[in-house]
Amino acid sequence: GEIITTVLIILLVLAAVVIVWQVVKSTVTTGTEQIGTGLDCATLSLTIKSAVDGNSTDTIVVHREIGVSDLRKIRVLVKGTALANDVNASGFDELEDFTINNINLGILAFEKGDEISIAPMIGDKNQLCGISDTKDAV
Repeated sequence: GEIITTVLIILLVLAAVVIVWQVVKSTVTTGTEQIGTGLDCATLSLTIKSAVDGNSTDTIVVHREIGVSDLRKIRVLVKGTALANDVNASGFDELEDFTINNINLGILAFEKGDEISIAPMIGDKNQLCGISDTKDAV
């Protein structure tokens, strides 16, 4: 009787340890991924050099500063509203300028004085970082 009780207690303790380990492991893994993404967002800097209302072809020129991140796309917001399509920016390297217009975005319509914002999207999952820069269109 005592042996069976002791074995059952040991099995319960082992089961509890396994359950606690699974919870701790998933929490640590998720936290580590979030820290990595946050650091990538923090090291990536995009600035709007110009946002020009060209009547039929509006154009935004974005400059990428030094920062090692896996930039995949750029989300463009006009007056705080995201456009329907995000811009593919996978070939946009550090210290380069990148032009966004109707050709690579589809419908891009804004007027002089409209607030234009950009937000980078990084990694395989296109993780959206915060607004990187804002500029009024001219």
